[in-house]
Amino acid sequence: MYTLVKVEPNRPTVAHILEKVNKATGIELALASNLTAHAPDLGYINPNKDGHFAFHLLEMLAKVEIKNARWEKTASGYRLEGDSIAPAGRNLVMGNPTPNAVKPKAKPPEVETPPAVVPEQPSTWLLVSGIVLGLVAAGLVTWFVMSKRKPVAEVSKRERS
Repeated sequence: MYTLVKVEPNRPTVAHILEKVNKATGIELALASNLTAHAPDLGYINPNKDGHFAFHLLEMLAKVEIKNARWEKTASGYRLEGDSIAPAGRNLVMGNPTPNAVKPKAKPPEVETPPAVVPEQPSTWLLVSGIVLGLVAAGLVTWFVMSKRKPVAEVSKRERS
């Protein structure tokens, strides 16, 4: 199941994927009788130049719009069992951006949400407080030293005498 398989990237059908995986691996794949009309909307599969692993594609079939899905071993290969939850009568056209029977939903109006308020960390407050306190202390020391200094004129009179 590590065989690479190339599939139609835009809305591939279950039959398309089963056919491509069967051709690439030689393993016979089938759907249970209750899944013959199963038409899940597989959406868009990002294309890969080498293809996709067969087991990834089979896992996708067992996850999209199906409940209790499992691959049962048969005498000649595997059969997908489960309960389809895809809308009955859906007709998807492979390669089309939108399905025939399903109309795209209208986009809900955008609601402007206020930006989230992130509380500041206590360590930030401590850091800011420490810096402010340090600047105030440095200013006071500078003022004290400058006020105790004698004017330059008094120092030069002593040196002359």
